[in-house]
Amino acid sequence: VISGIGGAGNIVFVYTTDAAGTHLIGSAVVDSTGNWSMTPDAPLLEGLNSLTLETQDPAGNLIAGEAPAYDITLLIPTGTEPSITSVVDNSEPHVGPLQKGEATNDSTPTLNGTAAAGDIVTIKDGSTVLGSVTADSNGKWTFTPDTALADGNHNFAVTATDPAGNHKESGSFPIVIDTAAPGASDVAANDDVGDLTGTVNDGDTTDDQSPTFSGNAEPGSVVDIIDNGEVIGSTVVGDDGKWEYTPETPLDKGDHEITTVVTDPSGNSSDPSPGISFTVDPDPNQVTIGSVNDDQGPITGSMTDGNVTDDARPELTGNGKPGSVVTIKDGNDVLGSTTVQPDGSWSFTPSTDLSDGDHSLTATSVDPAGNDVTSPAFDLTVDTVAPG
Repeated sequence: VISGIGGAGNIVFVYTTDAAGTHLIGSAVVDSTGNWSMTPDAPLLEGLNSLTLETQDPAGNLIAGEAPAYDITLLIPTGTEPSITSVVDNSEPHVGPLQKGEATNDSTPTLNGTAAAGDIVTIKDGSTVLGSVTADSNGKWTFTPDTALADGNHNFAVTATDPAGNHKESGSFPIVIDTAAPGASDVAANDDVGDLTGTVNDGDTTDDQSPTFSGNAEPGSVVDIIDNGEVIGSTVVGDDGKWEYTPETPLDKGDHEITTVVTDPSGNSSDPSPGISFTVDPDPNQVTIGSVNDDQGPITGSMTDGNVTDDARPELTGNGKPGSVVTIKDGNDVLGSTTVQPDGSWSFTPSTDLSDGDHSLTATSVDPAGNDVTSPAFDLTVDTVAPG
């Protein structure tokens, strides 16, 4: 049992550096009194184990100023009965001792064990003899297969033979060898912010800076979510083959390409998935009718709200969000539409004459993310008939 102190609510990840390298052996959450404790998920190897830790706060930030290493030396006692004390994975990315029944991408794992000093230890995989070694003067033995083992289930056991020819057998140690890369995951994005929600298709614009990504992959695998070539998070695939991830840090405004890489429980990684590209635009939509211009008759120029004009096709100008589509209405009647320019300006001139009488003009803007907004009304009266 390994224990210590820390900031309440923080997560402590414990690592060991041993003959097989550095690997995670477990984690714990610091309780409200500032204490934590854990029992290693993976067994320690015999010999020197240098324990170190890494701490994250609840937001996922690493905390500087870690405790110094804590070194212990593990000595596994030996007896006359043969045993397999550990099966070690030597292939990246997950190296270190395996638990019974665990999967590995190492097709030549190293077996370690004990027996009476001088015994000949025969290693079997089921009924197949893999080889034999002699226990040393301390009763220790180690064995690595010369030939790669096939993918699938393996059940290791050993038989110790003493100089008099007596045989003793160990218990079994099952593992699964899996060296095949998993298939790539599909990936979809979902927007749940603003006026337009739902699936974000390739090439779309969204105002959701934390869209939810989802897909399907091999159960138990880890899916890394990659944004423009940088990993922004990861999640574990459920037993139903589905995964889901919502970024903890909002995506920046601009263009994004999301891909994924799947790593199965054995440590095999897939090729990157086909990407989905979209633009994040969180800026609020806006639109105004800045002016209505009369360029007919003796009185011309910009009008104010409520003016009378003899121009049946006055020019409307205003400002809005670049790229938005502005639709101009006269009451409930649609006169036409235009697009806001990169500088935020727009202009529109009716293609048909407005009838004589009162008119209430509005502009409704729909931005690329699907948000719509309507300007205040601009009222005017059209009078094109000469007086008596």
